[in-house]
Formats: sequence, structure tokens, C-alpha cells
Amino acid sequence: MSSWLGGISSGLGQSLGQVGGSLSSFTGQISTFTKDMLLEGVEEVGDAATELQVSNTKLVDIEAAFASQKSEVRFFVHLFRVEE
Repeated sequence: MSSWLGGISSGLGQSLGQVGGSLSSFTGQISTFTKDMLLEGVEEVGDAATELQVSNTKLVDIEAAFASQKSEVRFFVHLFRVEE
């Protein structure tokens, strides 16, 4: 029985590590997005319409990454939900 619990504990720890990695990845994406947005304020892109298009494209990309990460976290939470 203890080896069975040890196996579950090991698997849970590994999966939670993956969730942590996913959250870390998402945090990195947010940081990159923020840096890009701040740098765009310094760079000359052309006109306001081009600037808006570039910003909207990046926003769509980060929203898609967020949705993917959120789905991953929900999966792991559901997978390791402990019923009492």
C-alpha cells in the first residue's frame, strides 16, 4: 500500500511541477508582451493604424496563450482533485 501511495505522490509531484512550469511559461510570455509594448512606445512603426494593428496582433497571440495555459491548469486541477 505504501508503494502505491508513493507512486501517486511521485506522479502528483511531477504533474504539479508541470503546472508550475506552465505558469512560469505564461508569466514569461506576459513579461515578453509587456516589454514589447513598452519598446513599441519608443520605436517608430510608421503610423497610428500600423501601431494599432501590431498591438492587436500581439494581444490576440497573448490571449490565445493565456487560454491554452488556463485550459492546462484546469486539466491538472481536475486530474488531481481529491474526493473526500
